[in-house]
Amino acid sequence: MNKNIVISAVLMLFCIKGAAQSMASASSGGIGVFYTLEPQRKFRNAAGGYKYYTTGFNAKIPLFGSRPDNPQHFFETSLQADLQTTSATFGFISNKRNFVNGSLGMGAIIDNGGKNTYLLGASLGISADEDVINKSNTRYRFAGSFIVNHKHSSKTLYQYGAMLTYSYGKPLPLPVAGIRTKISADWTFSAILPVEVSFMNKFSEKAGIHFTIRPAGNRFQFDNQGNFATASPTVFLQLREFQVGTSLYYKLCKRFTVTGETGLLLGGKLNFTEQDDSKTSVFETGVKPGPMFRLSLHYRFQRNSRVGFLGWED
Repeated sequence: MNKNIVISAVLMLFCIKGAAQSMASASSGGIGVFYTLEPQRKFRNAAGGYKYYTTGFNAKIPLFGSRPDNPQHFFETSLQADLQTTSATFGFISNKRNFVNGSLGMGAIIDNGGKNTYLLGASLGISADEDVINKSNTRYRFAGSFIVNHKHSSKTLYQYGAMLTYSYGKPLPLPVAGIRTKISADWTFSAILPVEVSFMNKFSEKAGIHFTIRPAGNRFQFDNQGNFATASPTVFLQLREFQVGTSLYYKLCKRFTVTGETGLLLGGKLNFTEQDDSKTSVFETGVKPGPMFRLSLHYRFQRNSRVGFLGWED
């Protein structure tokens, strides 16, 4: 990994460490690491195929807030960080490409004791080929969300708001609407469109399973090394696909949880566009369906209260 990437990662980690040390007490948050593998999938209308693997780190570090004895009256703010390194191969490009996807931002949860809980988030980050970073051509990107959780009953809440996401391969401001409801003692259904639909079952205090459908795309700056018929030195790689998957989690102990996930990626589409005119495509191809695998480990900080969000135990 090159010097610029190492420096960026170290600075991010020092920011997290400093924030953690400045806390009087931590009411929520955690740190996680994960590894994702997507075996090669063939292109629909181009030679070869596409595969990648990713290692990643994410953290939510509580900063300040107020959580009194009443769990339905509180506010919390947090520092949120994410760093991923990805290696990918493309059948029509001879050399392997390495990407860095990282962000640093703030989040907040506000509940004034009524029926509404407000979730806000904003972050600034990068998503680029290492060669783009080395040439100092990196462009920063913004992501944000504002979600209202409206408690309809002890079992059901409605969700609405807006977000800016890259999950569909390009920056899209989208309205958000959803529902989360306990359909039995063990099963919970959640649909927050157009982000995710899931069924969750809690086997025991230590284990559970999730079934999900969600978009799984992204956008990266891509160094054009004579690969495309354009004079632009950098283009955008826009990946759009959907994931149907299952994840199984197990609490190793009070603070550590390990999760294994497998899924099927569908509707894959790779579109390389001009960086300064993302509507102009320089190369486009479909990607055939294929599997994905992910393994993650998460450490959760201690909370001041055992009562989780909306009064449900974590």
